[in-house]
Amino acid sequence: MDVPRADSLEVFLRDALEGFFATFLFVTFATFFLVAAAFFFAVFFLPVAFFATFFLVTFFFEVFFFAAEAFFLLAAAFFFFFAAAAFFFFAVAAFFLAAATLFFSAAAFFFAAAFFFLAASASFLARASRFLSSASRFFLS
Repeated sequence: MDVPRADSLEVFLRDALEGFFATFLFVTFATFFLVAAAFFFAVFFLPVAFFATFFLVTFFFEVFFFAAEAFFLLAAAFFFFFAAAAFFFFAVAAFFLAAATLFFSAAAFFFAAAFFFLAASASFLARASRFLSSASRFFLS
């Protein structure tokens, strides 16, 4: 397959401008997706953590007031206490799951950015090599 050579400064500048716009578009979209990921985290995970904490505190108050009001139902109070402890455990697990999700989202973003910049570097080196080759042929001929 015949690859066209950059035989003039105009062609080289056009290629450089295309590379600039490609980088600009990547940074724009990467920023958009990073903001979208932060919005997703704020909208879906933070309310879950808030309501889990609210429900947990309410649950503890309910358990302790119920035990104080009706001592003869101590068995039920212990049952609710252990249910609240289990709920607390699941709330902590949900928090760590949210943190892990955020971490892996960030890791995926940085891997995508790294692969993009590797591809952009390879493209730029290929264009620069092509330009230097054509420039040397132009000046040596």
